[in-house]
Amino acid sequence: MTTPGSDQQLFEVPTPPTPPEQLLLLAAAFTRHNDALVALNFEVPLPGAAIGGHHVSSAQRLARGTLAAINAVKNQPLYHHVETGDTLVRLNQLAYLATESADHLIDASDILSTAARKAAGLGDEHAHPSVISAASRRVRLAGELTALAPRHRSRPPPTSPQRCAAAAALFQQLVRTSLCRPPSTPRCRPPPAGTSA
Repeated sequence: MTTPGSDQQLFEVPTPPTPPEQLLLLAAAFTRHNDALVALNFEVPLPGAAIGGHHVSSAQRLARGTLAAINAVKNQPLYHHVETGDTLVRLNQLAYLATESADHLIDASDILSTAARKAAGLGDEHAHPSVISAASRRVRLAGELTALAPRHRSRPPPTSPQRCAAAAALFQQLVRTSLCRPPSTPRCRPPPAGTSA
């Protein structure tokens, strides 16, 4: 017979990540996804097994995670200035690009599995180079769509001090609201005009 756990263990539910943590986890997921795409091996005779359902589901999880991040940012009591709007637009773009990446991975998988069936029917174990090239091109495009920064850029784009300050302010505001701290109010306010103190 097993011993029952304490009530504290029965109802222990992990707390959801805060919006800043959620954005950092999402960036890490994009990086892992792209690393997995880079690691695909198209040098084997029939690389059809290289693109598995886990690559496609990874891209679909990225799209869902990005949409969840959008909702998390929208649900925060933030002052919505231009940078917040720009962030939401970029997150929407990432969700769309992750969905398109999944479509390209499905296409690549279909191309390779069709080639594998044809090769099996002919008794040939090698796929035609043009088939591998077409699938490789789609996988490369899928990786480019979900890359957080273009590979050809050698240095970061120039940023203005105002953009850096605005990004820091947005991050601090996200952290402050996610920690459930009430916003600070002015220490003293003048009484409304026409009232006696």
